[in-house]
Formats: sequence, C-alpha cells, structure tokens
Amino acid sequence: MDVPRGIRGDPAGRRAGAQGRPPDPARGPDYRFMGHSMSDPLARWYRTKEEVEEQRKREPISQLAGKLKEEGVLDEAGLDALDAAARAEAEEAVRFADESPDPDPAELTTHVLAD
Repeated sequence: MDVPRGIRGDPAGRRAGAQGRPPDPARGPDYRFMGHSMSDPLARWYRTKEEVEEQRKREPISQLAGKLKEEGVLDEAGLDALDAAARAEAEEAVRFADESPDPDPAELTTHVLAD
C-alpha cells in the first residue's frame, strides 16, 4: 500500500485534509504476519515462506519510511526517533492500563452499541 497515494485516493482522507485535519493513513488492506496465537504458527501451515516474504516487501510502514528517506524528509536518525517515540507512547499506554483500577462492573454495558 502506498500510504500517501492511499490518503489522496481515500475520500475520507481528502475530506479530512480539506477540513484542516490530518487524514487517517491506517485505511486499506493489511496482511497478518503472525498467527492469532502461539498455537497458530501462521507461515508454517497455510502460507508459504515466499508469500510472507513478498508481503513484507509491500508492508506500508516500511514503504513510507523508505519514501521519507528517499525524499529527504527524514534520515535514519529521524526514523529511529519516530520509532522510539511510538514505542514509548505504546509502553506508556500499557503502563497506564496496568496501573488503572478495574472499572465498576455496573459500567460493563455502558457505551456498547446501545444502553
């Protein structure tokens, strides 16, 4: 998936840009490189090694990183800094969730499709 082209070609992405909001680049087809669980060794059973390797070449995050480097927007250090920031944000979210109290069971169905 070509992320910039996908954003430009996505009507919601164009609307977001026209409204001064950043588009959501997380739209489009994806490919699962890992199984659903430890008991689901994806590549060994129903996908060939060649298929997985071919899909890795098309992986959008790597493609976007390559394009940003190629166009001089970011160098390797800049990409590493973005990666570190994203990982830190994810780790902080996990820490927050782990340290948060469990919700009140009475709230179990709040905001679930319909009250």
